[in-house]
Amino acid sequence: MDKISQILRNSEAINLLQSRVHETYKERDKNQESFKQWQQACLDFHNYPDDYFFPNGEKQIQRVKKGHADAISDALFFLLADPVHFRSGYLKETLWRLVPHWSLSEQQKTMIENAALAYLHKKMRRDFWYMCRAMAVVGGQQFWMDVESRLTCGDLLIAKRASYLFAYRFGVNDGEMLHRKVSLETFMLKYQNRSK
Repeated sequence: MDKISQILRNSEAINLLQSRVHETYKERDKNQESFKQWQQACLDFHNYPDDYFFPNGEKQIQRVKKGHADAISDALFFLLADPVHFRSGYLKETLWRLVPHWSLSEQQKTMIENAALAYLHKKMRRDFWYMCRAMAVVGGQQFWMDVESRLTCGDLLIAKRASYLFAYRFGVNDGEMLHRKVSLETFMLKYQNRSK
């Protein structure tokens, strides 16, 4: 079975369990049976298998942090799959912070570069900036050429995300200056919209 497919199936299972909690929550005060359904949904969600969250579970995450090769392989597949479920964003932030400390083969370096390039085609989430910092350290010449080619693509959102990543081409400090500017602009837009 393909590791990426398995990660995505597990992620979907977590999302289904979580959505069941939300659905039953709305009805929980109707009667005793509804309350019991909500309790069961909560219990099911909190008891989902540990390895649904990350391949081989929490123990494997600890092994990733210690730099074990098989655990790093699982982490690379997790970043390539880019699942979105409860706690996944926090884990991806942690993994991206660890990437520069890993000894990667050429094949693994290609995997991490492909994972990073995929971020340009998706809605920005908080782990985007962690990815940028990691790629400032591990991105190769061809990777940066691929990012640069997306600066002029026809899709404005992809080009914008590529420009954010490309700011890290010459180091984390250069990229972080842009990150702070973007964060401030985003904050100001939210603040202005609230005051209207």
